[in-house]
Amino acid sequence: MIDEHSKKANFIVNNMFAFPNEIFEQSEIFNHQKQKFIVPYNKVAVLASFPLFLLDYYGIEYHLTHLKKYSIETGHWQQSEAI
Repeated sequence: MIDEHSKKANFIVNNMFAFPNEIFEQSEIFNHQKQKFIVPYNKVAVLASFPLFLLDYYGIEYHLTHLKKYSIETGHWQQSEAI
């Protein structure tokens, strides 16, 4: 969940659906969303605050090196690999 919401925030800010290499301020996410989606299309992308809070609290490096991920292929939890 942290992965997907972080990618979504990165897409809103940087137009890249990839895990970000920086943490975004809420105001920055809002300003980009307003400019790209709200004003032209009257639409909003929904982001849960808790995943972004965890990313901010623990940091990007912790997420990349310590967070476990579930592998659909193997059906097991695996340690994520650092990027």
